[in-house]
Amino acid sequence: NFLVVDDKELNRELLSKMVSQLDHNHAGASNGLEAVSSACHRFYDVILMDDSMPVMGGREAVRHIRAGGPSKNSLIIGVTAYSDQERLSDFADAGADLVLVKPVKKQQLVEALDYLSNRKSVSSETVPSFRHNYKTETIDAFVMLTDALGPLKAFRLLNETLLDVKAQSEYLL
Repeated sequence: NFLVVDDKELNRELLSKMVSQLDHNHAGASNGLEAVSSACHRFYDVILMDDSMPVMGGREAVRHIRAGGPSKNSLIIGVTAYSDQERLSDFADAGADLVLVKPVKKQQLVEALDYLSNRKSVSSETVPSFRHNYKTETIDAFVMLTDALGPLKAFRLLNETLLDVKAQSEYLL
């Protein structure tokens, strides 16, 4: 059983779709406080925790979950848009077992789960690399979006995002 936590509905939908494709059950939460509440009431095998969220951020939520309750020993995978080492270390220091940088691909999730489930027999030298070539990440993210939402919805979302970026850029200028 997975708990997928992200304040952005699209991100939750994409991660949940990956979890479903791997034949796992999942529940969702839109912020850290909801995640803590849910994890205090039931056990989750894996928690996918976004970092930056309103109400309660992911790192704080991880600390609360680790403090006690049915999910205190769950595998917790942090998910963040930030790739700087300090932020990744902060997430790990809060109690995350591993941190993935967005956009997360299904193969990365599979590798992370395999690594975490077998980590006692794996040396630190064989820790997989969960970061990919940024030149291909945009295309890969769009393919993942198209697979999850269908081409029409994916193109509409991309167009809306580009229009929003253009408007924000004009405002900043």
